Amino acid sequence: MTLLPIPLPQLGAILNAIGMVLVGIAVWRAGRWRGWQRWMPLLTGLYPLVVMFPVLAITGHPPRLLINLWGLVWALLGYALSAYAKNRTPTHLDLPGRRRGDSVSGEHRQRTV
Repeated sequence: MTLLPIPLPQLGAILNAIGMVLVGIAVWRAGRWRGWQRWMPLLTGLYPLVVMFPVLAITGHPPRLLINLWGLVWALLGYALSAYAKNRTPTHLDLPGRRRGDSVSGEHRQRTV
């Protein structure tokens, strides 16, 4: 007996895919990532919707190989994120205890007399 008409792994994959599509759209619209990295969150969300779920619907069995390949897509997303973090320069938001408008070069501001 199951508690839900949809098994939890499939429900989790559906919610994960929808969430990553939304993240992918937000990343694409923000325009902070460039090149192939910009498309990885959207690809991560679309992969199960375009590849895994149609095979599941056709065969009636979970496509284990395609599920494993989704893990590779997630690994590429992680690589894209780490490459972005490695190549970016810190901003005022990255410095602990700093607020917008604070001096970044030193604690004391020189006053002009």
